Amino acid sequence: MKTKILTALIAGLLMVGCNDKSTDNKTQQPAANSESKTSEDISQQLALKARKGNIWLDVFDTNLSQAAQDLRGRNSMPSSLYLLDNRVRDFLKSVSDKNGQIDVNYVKKNPLKLSIVNNPSAENLDEYKQLITELLELKPELPELDAAGKAVSDKYIELGLAYGSIAKYYFNHEYKLDDFAKLPELLNNLATIYNQYVEAENVASLAYRKLYEEIHAFQKVDIKNKGLMLNYNCIEIMDLSEDVVALINKSFTENNQFKNLDKSAIEQKIEQIQSITNELIANKGKTKLIKEQGLNDLYYDRFVDRLPQLINQMKIVLKNLQANNVKIEVESLNGQLENAIDGYNETIN
Repeated sequence: MKTKILTALIAGLLMVGCNDKSTDNKTQQPAANSESKTSEDISQQLALKARKGNIWLDVFDTNLSQAAQDLRGRNSMPSSLYLLDNRVRDFLKSVSDKNGQIDVNYVKKNPLKLSIVNNPSAENLDEYKQLITELLELKPELPELDAAGKAVSDKYIELGLAYGSIAKYYFNHEYKLDDFAKLPELLNNLATIYNQYVEAENVASLAYRKLYEEIHAFQKVDIKNKGLMLNYNCIEIMDLSEDVVALINKSFTENNQFKNLDKSAIEQKIEQIQSITNELIANKGKTKLIKEQGLNDLYYDRFVDRLPQLINQMKIVLKNLQANNVKIEVESLNGQLENAIDGYNETIN
């Protein structure tokens, strides 16, 4: 899961700054008004980009009900579309040998492996396609992200069709009629499409990250300049946390060893994260302040409560750098970060 871009807040940030100015200062220079208008225009443009970018992110995460809610104002999408990619991944793993190769003979001996349930129907996939069509038509155009998103969604539909073909092959007893003759083709086709889907998703992830960084840099400066420090600290703590986990992941090798890990740099970041966490915790329950800062008061406390677990897991990894089970601790750290990101995404939008 990736951190979302602020949407509802940034469009109004400049307004907040302007409304807070003293009424005594009525004779402003034309140049200042022009700069204010330009900044407001930029905020509005970024808000529209952020909204569309976040909907694409929900599509990539297969959080399609949320995507439909943000796009249409209603969130009804078939449950069979949710996490289809993960179900296909797990299915392929279940019919493969220890080297990751499709094991047709194994499946022939265990045909129950083909009893796929809750696969999306053709109608479900049409609903998904319509959602993507509407998203592509949403303004503004985001050429790189739109193209990458369409490529992902096209492969997602192919994935659903190929997955469904295997289900029909089993439940219609076709495998009994042709003595599994078509099975290798069906399984290999699904594996090929899944690999193409993963490649398309990686490209889309980079496109989203590019948009995120473009908008994030402006937002962060703007929020700090307007004195919305509680909001700023929420952003800062996630930036620092993602930096720490990225440094750990980057240096962690397949042999359960750490290569070129700058432990002192990570410890400094953890100290910063701890300090910010203390400030955020001190503001728990202050509903009025949280709302004034442009944050969701319904989720703020829950988000903040997850941060100590994340910090402790960072420290546990550093403590166990030479331990045999450090891989488990690194995986747990990544899980804790995902959990924190989930809370952050709910809090900022």
